[in-house]
Amino acid sequence: MDFYYLPASAPCRAVLMVARAVGVELNKKLLNTLAGEQLTPEFVKINPQHTIPTLVDNGFSIWESQTFLEGQKFVAGDTLTVADFSIVATVSTFVAADFDIAKYPNVARWYEAVQKVIPGWDEGLDAMKEWIAEKRKENATK
Repeated sequence: MDFYYLPASAPCRAVLMVARAVGVELNKKLLNTLAGEQLTPEFVKINPQHTIPTLVDNGFSIWESQTFLEGQKFVAGDTLTVADFSIVATVSTFVAADFDIAKYPNVARWYEAVQKVIPGWDEGLDAMKEWIAEKRKENATK
């Protein structure tokens, strides 16, 4: 499996750790994003978001998957994955803070869909809303 990475990147290091923990050997391919190597036509063909980490296994590419929803049902394709669980925690926090995701129709569509299939997606949101309200009160009195 080809692994496009930059050693100092925290997300890339996380992939390296997981691969080692589960016994997957990676064919490491250094991608110097500081020099713009992620923008080459060859790499953009592999990963249209031109981000790292990127894994390629027999022609199938997967990369960091936050908010790439056009043409697919979930964040990592047409099947619910752990990525959706991670992202719904972030997006629901933004919604709790009154961020209008309607401006982003793919995100809004996805958010509505995952609420129906991820049990407990809203766990802790009431506490988050209370915390946000308290912080807004504090800031208003300053």
